[in-house]
Amino acid sequence: MTFKIAYAPFAHPDAPMGYGVIAAWLREGLKLAGAEILPATAFGWDCALAISLPAAWPIPNGQKRDDLVWHTMFELDPLPPQWVEPLNCSAGVWVPSTWCRSLFQRCGVTVPIMVAGYGVDHKLFFP
Repeated sequence: MTFKIAYAPFAHPDAPMGYGVIAAWLREGLKLAGAEILPATAFGWDCALAISLPAAWPIPNGQKRDDLVWHTMFELDPLPPQWVEPLNCSAGVWVPSTWCRSLFQRCGVTVPIMVAGYGVDHKLFFP
């Protein structure tokens, strides 16, 4: 049986930088891993993956959604306090670094947080 993911990126996956690049690469990686990627307008998913800043609108009345995973990050301290409740109403959070996980936990995120890091392509971005 194929795992079906409702794919809901914040930025268009054809965007040339930022969340758009991440959304495109993650989509292709998930496909290579055997997942079926469904558009955000389709029903029948096993998991909804929001590659996005957290928001309240996908969470009806603040009730926990066991089928929603956020892929997000924040690179300043502290985490915006208004992020904590929407994140905690999900099944979990996927972040790109252990620093983000530590920040999220310290600021009150209690759902499981998975770290799956990815690096910076120094041919595209220069420190």
